[in-house]
Amino acid sequence: MTTEYQINSLNDFLDVPEDKQKQCLEDFGEWLTFCRHHSLSDEFGPHTTLSTDEFSWIDDDVRGISDVSLSVNGYEIGRLSEIGEAK
Repeated sequence: MTTEYQINSLNDFLDVPEDKQKQCLEDFGEWLTFCRHHSLSDEFGPHTTLSTDEFSWIDDDVRGISDVSLSVNGYEIGRLSEIGEAK
């Protein structure tokens, strides 16, 4: 069974069990790197951005990020899947 944690503030990281924090933070770091290095405006138009208001971590024992949310003007329009090491 997998558990999903919604990270909207630093305090939300405290909801992740202590023995899973390292894995969560590693995945968070990969997500930050992805967000910094990908411009979606070239592919999807000038108002398309990655959703960065929250980070959802899924405790599935899979390293890396599995998908990211795409937004236009603040509304989710889709997801990019199979990103990084998670497959």
